[in-house]
Amino acid sequence: PGAGEPAQKAVFKPTLIIDDGLTALSNMPEESNTLLDDGKRRKVVFGETPKMSTYLLAFCVGDFDYVEKKSGHGVVIRCY
Repeated sequence: PGAGEPAQKAVFKPTLIIDDGLTALSNMPEESNTLLDDGKRRKVVFGETPKMSTYLLAFCVGDFDYVEKKSGHGVVIRCY
């Protein structure tokens, strides 16, 4: 359970260890994605979130399909 009181909010910086070939998603952009020494898993580090309630933190891991397009400003946009 989480609390929504301002004094109980926190900053998060998720790091996930996932099987190679899967995709990890979280609230913030991926900062790094490195293959571990075993060659079977990846360490995915996400950026720091703004101060927020614990119940807003999200991450998911899976074999996701997506569509991708580049904006007129060169920003890659994906929809999973």
